[in-house]
Amino acid sequence: MSGSGFDRYPLWWVLGQNLLFVAFFALGTWAMAYIGPRGLPIPSILYGGFVFVMLCFVLRKELCTHCRYYGGLCGTGWGLWASWLFEKGSGNYETGLKAASVFWVLALLLPIVSVIAALIWRPGLARGIHLLALLILGGAIFLVHRETCRRCQNASECPVSMSKGRIRPTRPPSNG
Repeated sequence: MSGSGFDRYPLWWVLGQNLLFVAFFALGTWAMAYIGPRGLPIPSILYGGFVFVMLCFVLRKELCTHCRYYGGLCGTGWGLWASWLFEKGSGNYETGLKAASVFWVLALLLPIVSVIAALIWRPGLARGIHLLALLILGGAIFLVHRETCRRCQNASECPVSMSKGRIRPTRPPSNG
């Protein structure tokens, strides 16, 4: 770790953070089934597909190809993943910022709203536990990701960093 953050995040950090994401999005995909027609998991398929495409491809191209961790091990490992798929600088950073904002709001809130609606329509202990699990995982994702941002060498340049005292640039962060 350099004075301003991790040069390379530890593998346990990357795996732990991704485990939180997988757990939340798996429960989120299941939660979406509550609002679909019985026996047809259309909302679950749409939600799961949306999360997969956005996280694995769209945001990696638009954001990660501009990051200093491109090709290396960032807090999520997505910089390395992006380098396997896309050329450095090939995405549109501004589009990525907008897409990320929409993605994270929808990806985190839709499952929670679905479970709340399901609890109103048909209350039950399992749905209550499902909601509690989503809220706990969502909170854990927030706390861990905030700490990831705090240790990121890109925090001062990243307009979406959760680290305090950051600068909001109008250009993509440097690939330093």
